[in-house]
Amino acid sequence: MTQPLNLGNCCGPSIPGIRRITLPDGDRVGLVGLDTVMDALYKEGRPPDDSTVMEMMARLREKNYISCGSPAQELYQKALLNEYRLFFERKKRWAGSLVKYLIDSKLNVADMRETSVRRSIWEDNYGNFE
Repeated sequence: MTQPLNLGNCCGPSIPGIRRITLPDGDRVGLVGLDTVMDALYKEGRPPDDSTVMEMMARLREKNYISCGSPAQELYQKALLNEYRLFFERKKRWAGSLVKYLIDSKLNVADMRETSVRRSIWEDNYGNFE
């Protein structure tokens, strides 16, 4: 049996895993797998620094064209360092909020649903969830 072709939306197929970033010169580029790579680096405990960005670029080159040794590479490095720094800070803030929430509320973690925890943390930090 054949599977139906998913064409995404009326404007063309949706391509999962593409994230657009803005380079320092103002150009916007799409990168396949950026969120996956940043999440993996974060889980490995890599801080936002130059060596992490070089590793990020090596991993991203598996699915994206990023030229080597050109002015464009330097633009990518700056943009990726900025993106990873923001990602890293959001993850740290989220982890800190979760710990604070669990300590302050003295809730039994086994009885909690993840969605209710996420909702409460969101509302504590950003206001109404809806």
